[in-house]
Amino acid sequence: MAQHPTGRQAVMHRLGQLAMGTLASGDYVPVSYFTPFTPQRSQPLEDNPQIGVEADNVLDAQPPAPGLVDARISALAIPLCFNNLGFWLRDIFGDPAAATGADPYTHVWTSGKEALASTLAWAEGAKHRVANSFVGERIEIPFGQQAGFRQVRLSGPCIDIQNEASFDLGTPPSALAAVQAPGAVCGIRKNGSEVARILSGSLTYQRELTNLRYAKADTQLSSGFAAEGASLTGEFELRAIDDTFYDYARSAHTASGVDDWEFEWRFDPASSSNNTFTIAVPALRFEPMERSIDTPHGRTERFRFRGEQTAAAPLVTATLVNSQAAYTAGVESA
Repeated sequence: MAQHPTGRQAVMHRLGQLAMGTLASGDYVPVSYFTPFTPQRSQPLEDNPQIGVEADNVLDAQPPAPGLVDARISALAIPLCFNNLGFWLRDIFGDPAAATGADPYTHVWTSGKEALASTLAWAEGAKHRVANSFVGERIEIPFGQQAGFRQVRLSGPCIDIQNEASFDLGTPPSALAAVQAPGAVCGIRKNGSEVARILSGSLTYQRELTNLRYAKADTQLSSGFAAEGASLTGEFELRAIDDTFYDYARSAHTASGVDDWEFEWRFDPASSSNNTFTIAVPALRFEPMERSIDTPHGRTERFRFRGEQTAAAPLVTATLVNSQAAYTAGVESA
């Protein structure tokens, strides 16, 4: 009896595209991810009640018409791997600046760019499912202590998810070594100073992507996606000692309540430079939520936050420090 397909067989490869709508051509890079992974594709059958066509009777449904294709990758969980993360950051922030340094190298991405696309291909038995023009719309990163390795969640639309009997992955290189972030290591700095006693929380960067459906198109597929706006939001919980942070958050509508913040994940808390990932926000405002009184013991409080750009800096500057000289292998050649 034939063996049923298993999730472990659904190996994924990706390669950055140079043109929206055109599958990337070249040597696809193998990437790892966590289950569950649920790609979504729909093309509903639309009612087609035409008058004047041959029919047996006037009540029963007639053959339908094809609807529009809608496809996306939702909550793809990938490891916060200091080597492999650089491939995915292009999908959400665009191309990085040229790397600086010499092992460790410093790679910098900034927000505010137009959408770039990638092709994702994963095995389905002898076939491949291929996400054409995946564009990162949302990235969510938790902070706070957690078991295992830390995960990053990516979501975004794609033009289509194709069912390919055969697909040319080129000559995939060996996967980069996994340098994954332990769930317990995360630092949060305000104006360069560490903020202590953070218990939990998460950070989300999200772009608003408009689906481009041109009247001239000759298929039910989208022609691509345009970025219309972006936001950085999140919240964290801390153990309350006094009203210092609460008072700070209450001043969010004044200059004294706006500061630059950095969220940093490290491979080793004792490491001074190598294997770090930092998201820097030039201006962050907090919304305090009143403390609950649900125990006679120590009290916690939660704060929502939102970031903004300034005249001198974009909303997000993402910096990855590792031993990789460049990520050009993750994008098809011109």
